[in-house]
Amino acid sequence: MNYQPELSWEEVKKLVNEISRKVEGHYLNDMQTKVLKAAYDGIKYSRVEKTSDADAEQVNAENDNFYTEDHCKKVGKVIWDMLTKELGEEVKKANFRQPLKRHKEKQDNEKQASLPKTRPALMEEAKNPEPLEVQRAPLDPYFYIERPNVESLGYDKIREPGALIRITSAQGMGKTLLLGQWLEYAKQQDYESVKLDLNLADRNTLTNSNTFLYWFCVQVSNDLADAFTSLELQSKIEECWQNPATAKENCNRYIKYLLSNSECPIVIGIDNCDLLIEFYDTYEEFFSLLRFWHDSSKQSDRVGNIWRKLRVILVCSTQAYPNLPDNYSPFNVGVSVKLLDFNLSEVTTFAKHYELDQQLGEDGLRRLMGLVGGHPELINQALSSLKHQQTTLEKLLTLAPTEEGIYSNHLRKLLSILQKNPQLESAYKKVLTANESVRLDPEVGFKLDSIGLVKYSSHDCSSRYDLHRQYFSERLE
Repeated sequence: MNYQPELSWEEVKKLVNEISRKVEGHYLNDMQTKVLKAAYDGIKYSRVEKTSDADAEQVNAENDNFYTEDHCKKVGKVIWDMLTKELGEEVKKANFRQPLKRHKEKQDNEKQASLPKTRPALMEEAKNPEPLEVQRAPLDPYFYIERPNVESLGYDKIREPGALIRITSAQGMGKTLLLGQWLEYAKQQDYESVKLDLNLADRNTLTNSNTFLYWFCVQVSNDLADAFTSLELQSKIEECWQNPATAKENCNRYIKYLLSNSECPIVIGIDNCDLLIEFYDTYEEFFSLLRFWHDSSKQSDRVGNIWRKLRVILVCSTQAYPNLPDNYSPFNVGVSVKLLDFNLSEVTTFAKHYELDQQLGEDGLRRLMGLVGGHPELINQALSSLKHQQTTLEKLLTLAPTEEGIYSNHLRKLLSILQKNPQLESAYKKVLTANESVRLDPEVGFKLDSIGLVKYSSHDCSSRYDLHRQYFSERLE
């Protein structure tokens, strides 16, 4: 039997992460990785060090630099139980190396067996071929296509104390789905997470900043009720609002109270923030408060330590930017993540999900992208129509830029925006009638780009999608 060297820490971490991904659906979080590393290094649970402000505050009474032994045992038990389930033998802190080593040997043997066969073996297989079985994902209206570079940026920022992230793009680019991915990641890190949707706030709530900030606190406390069972959250909100202070001060006091009583970071994701643009007073009050929290997290004192537990993710459709008053800039604090079109590979993945990749082929997908680029919602709408309405690609492409086509609602919304903004309508006409890029006023170009009608670079604009060019060329005169 060949001698197998001991597994390195990187090999152990990789193996356990692979198993966690398979069994639990996600990789190890930071705390689990710390406990696994301690086990690998032979360190007692009572001596697992805290290393950053992002760590949960499971304090060892004897030394604030270490987690409690009970907390580490609980985390470790999750790991050992998972490995026991997957490896088919009892795994614990004292013996985990050997089961993992056997698991790796098995993996290596399987890889060796999968290497290209010799010519005689291939000829033998050709005589008795095995039928191919293609695995297809079930249709899912919330099917998510990964954007690794975008997701990893969010994962890094969520672990960053006091982070504020803005997801921006025109409608239909996948902002809400990305927010869901990031909030799920936060849960995997054992952070508390809150998801608010401003669509749930009525017009009266959005109109008045005092009412809105009260509503905001109530929604946050509703999502965190299970995590703070020992606290009377609603009573605390009422107590804060009985103060003769401003609504911003009351809201600030309440969120600070939550963070002070939390043993881990709190991630608040807010969808449809663009709805506030119409309500300027509320918009200014709320976003200035978010700016204050973000700035407070940079302080090197006790107050800064409290606000470093907060992470905020804002989802904003740039479709609303034409409604901004002149010389009124969008909120620009924190890190901005602008979602772009899918590329051909990602569109092909979409087509495979609908079992249309073979039917359409690369040529068919390129023709579709020639009309709508890689716009996620428009691509999804086309593939869904081809799958369920039994139409043909030829018919879909022909009718697409008309009122009878599948994109009529999308196109009418854009037409309505232009008709309400004569300056934008006039500028877009210039873009449509030009044979090359057109230089526009920066603010006008920015707004046309925000609603997804143009590609905007260094003040030069060109029509973004052929769908829009065909539709609006006949309607803007």
